[in-house]
Amino acid sequence: MVNSTSAASSILLLGSSLVALVFSLWWLYFIVPFDTILNKERRRHDLSLFGYGHFFIFAALAGLGSMLNLVTESVAGETGDSAKKIISEPYAMGMLMSMLVVFLLTLTILRELMCRRSSHNVIAMLLALTIIGLSYIAVTQGLPITYGIWLSILAPVVMIWYFGQDNNQWLVKEEN
Repeated sequence: MVNSTSAASSILLLGSSLVALVFSLWWLYFIVPFDTILNKERRRHDLSLFGYGHFFIFAALAGLGSMLNLVTESVAGETGDSAKKIISEPYAMGMLMSMLVVFLLTLTILRELMCRRSSHNVIAMLLALTIIGLSYIAVTQGLPITYGIWLSILAPVVMIWYFGQDNNQWLVKEEN
């Protein structure tokens, strides 16, 4: 029999980690100054890049959404009958992290191609990949997937910080 208090708390903790991950990705997407680029530095190929590049961003987000369902299935199998557990936590974490990498890489490539003044794309992406790798390894070593997801949220947060630094430098250059 499952302890209902334990199941409810694990569901709340998992749900809050998934919501925090989605909000961090939302924040990361909207920190990229696409509006400034398209308004002030309008080039014909920028419009094509922006339009067609978003196909890959939306595809990555759709994949990420389906992986969120996979994560909840892996945790639901754990809190329910152990004989019905089909999806392991390391597998679900690996799939979620692969979709997270696809989204972050796609957004970084689009930012690199459109934001010609960016200087932190490579270091931000390398740090994000390191954090994602560490969070996956932690789950494969026995850390519950919920805590692995909380750890992986640091990847987009690091990218937000670096992209914000670029944005601040651009604002200073535009004022001068």
